[in-house]
Amino acid sequence: MMSNKGGDSFDEFDFKTDTYYVFRLAHTTGTVRTYGFLVRNTSIPVVPVMSKQAIKWFMDTRKWHKILETKSTGVATWGLKGNVKSAIRKAADVRLGVIFDERSGEMYMNVDNARVATAGGDDDSTAQAIRVLGDRPYDAHEYELAAFPFWVYLCIPTTSSINLSGWQLGEHRRYFQSSRRAQTLWFAQL
Repeated sequence: MMSNKGGDSFDEFDFKTDTYYVFRLAHTTGTVRTYGFLVRNTSIPVVPVMSKQAIKWFMDTRKWHKILETKSTGVATWGLKGNVKSAIRKAADVRLGVIFDERSGEMYMNVDNARVATAGGDDDSTAQAIRVLGDRPYDAHEYELAAFPFWVYLCIPTTSSINLSGWQLGEHRRYFQSSRRAQTLWFAQL
C-alpha cells in the first residue's frame, strides 16, 4: 500500500510529496504492527505503530490440494514431483510451505512464477516467490519486519535446494545471497 493525500478534494488520491510504503503485520494475538518507509529514502522509518485490535480474519475457501511434500534432501515424502509439473502445466495456482528448521516455523507463500523441466524424464520444477519481506521473531508468537526493510526473492525447486536473495527496499543494494536446503510443501488449486 502507498500513502496518499486523502480528503474530499479532486486530488484526494494523489500521492503525497513524501510518499511512503505502508506494510502491516497482523497476528492472531490481535497485535497489528504498521510500518512506513519513505520511497525516496527507505532507511528513514515513518510513524511505526503497534496496536492491539479486534481482527476479523477471512479465509480463502477455494479447494487446495497438497500435491507434494519433500524432505530437505529433496526426497519426496508425500506425492510425486510430477504432480507439481502437471499442475504448473495446467496453469493452476500454486502455493508453497517452506520449513528451513523447526525453530523458525513454517513460511507459506504464493508462487509468482514457475518453470518446469522440458526433458522428458525430468519431473523437477522450480517456483519463484518475489513478494516476501524480511522479518524476524519478536517473541514466541509474533514477528516484526527487519530494522532495515528488504525483499527476499526465493527460487524454490522440488529438489529442496532453495536460493534466496535479499535486496534493500527502495535501493539497488543486495543484503545477502545464499542457498539453503529446506523441507517443502506444495499445494495447487486444481
